[in-house]
Amino acid sequence: MATRSTTERPSTQHAYLANALVEPVIDDVRCPVPAFAVSSGWVTVWPAVSVRLGSGTFPASMTVDLTTWFVTCASDRDTTGVTLPVVCCGQGVAIALAEAFSEHNKQGYADVADAQGLAEWCTWWASEHPGVDVRRSTVPIK
Repeated sequence: MATRSTTERPSTQHAYLANALVEPVIDDVRCPVPAFAVSSGWVTVWPAVSVRLGSGTFPASMTVDLTTWFVTCASDRDTTGVTLPVVCCGQGVAIALAEAFSEHNKQGYADVADAQGLAEWCTWWASEHPGVDVRRSTVPIK
């Protein structure tokens, strides 16, 4: 349970749900981002971030985009993980995809180790669910 500051009103809403931390590498900079781990615990959803570098290679600012969400699968054995080749328009859409992927993985229908099968699963999911688009590149997570 999160603690509230004395200045925070009880009706204050959170920008998004977060119970985990991921570190996408953006422009060779690790960017800690609050994320949400779905019930399986090894699949997380997180918003897109952009970094503006200051002098040298130090980040001067980071912007969080709550209209672009990614889904990443990682484990204790593989903490780098694999970001699914999709982008979601909101956290709720990303959570639904992550929960479905986790369940289909358990059933043997989706596997991050099978790139072709993963792309096919993501294409199928995106065709059935508005707000999900298939993409080609991935964002490494550390």
